[in-house]
Amino acid sequence: MVKNIREVSLQQLIEYDSKFAGANRESFVRSWVYERPDAVSKVVVNSSNEIVGYGTGRLFSIWDSAGFSPVYGDSVLVFLALFGALAEHFKEQIQRKNVVDLRVPSIHLKAVRSVLQGIADVKEVRSSCISPIALEQPDPILTSCCHPELMIP
Repeated sequence: MVKNIREVSLQQLIEYDSKFAGANRESFVRSWVYERPDAVSKVVVNSSNEIVGYGTGRLFSIWDSAGFSPVYGDSVLVFLALFGALAEHFKEQIQRKNVVDLRVPSIHLKAVRSVLQGIADVKEVRSSCISPIALEQPDPILTSCCHPELMIP
């Protein structure tokens, strides 16, 4: 079930995030995901109310387009549920600009392309950053990522 991020505790979210990041990122999770007023953050929980994914989106005012990062999920279905919930929130901007900036580690680009096939055309733009998105547990250290522009049909 997709919920608002504030429907789970900050501590639960920090613990879940550390599985992907390989470290405790309390400050990042608190300020970038949980308490950021200009962000939309969603969480997916299972029937036991355990977190199985979360994602954050915000509007890049300079470009008037949506950006999603991080987006973590225990499965492809969780990723798609989060992507869909974030895309729905930014529906107007996506319809107007026809693009989403999705930050993903380059090691996951092929998987993201496969998962979003038929939903979006993924165009790679390389940069140096540590801003992971994962479909499965990533390596704890990331040295580069791409932010594909997703062209939404």
